[in-house]
Amino acid sequence: METAEIIEKIQVGLKNCSIKHNVGYEQIRIKIRGGIFGVDCYAMNGEEVLKNSDQKAVTVSISDLVGINPVQAGLVSSHLKGMLSNLAQNNNINASKVNAQIFTKKSDFEPSVYLYEGTDRIKEITVEELTSM
Repeated sequence: METAEIIEKIQVGLKNCSIKHNVGYEQIRIKIRGGIFGVDCYAMNGEEVLKNSDQKAVTVSISDLVGINPVQAGLVSSHLKGMLSNLAQNNNINASKVNAQIFTKKSDFEPSVYLYEGTDRIKEITVEELTSM
């Protein structure tokens, strides 16, 4: 998948997440961090992870974020976990604390991606840096 297509799919995913959770485009974020077999993704309102009625973090599936089937999502999830690990190593970030947050400040949901160590923003990265081989 080309970067432009990935960006378009993320735009749709951010918009859908914004609508589903009633969070404005200026505040919706998706946090991506390494999990056991791939990555775990969480919906955020600004800097706060959204909670459901049981006070558990609201998760977002890779399938929903980029509009792919579950089999493809598993492969993408594993790939993103590896990319986060590489980004952590290349930026001297503790691998257990590295995460990326995707959000927008534009009504067309054009994504921005930032690399974090825990809650500390490290730097802006491109969608291509997060997703490329």
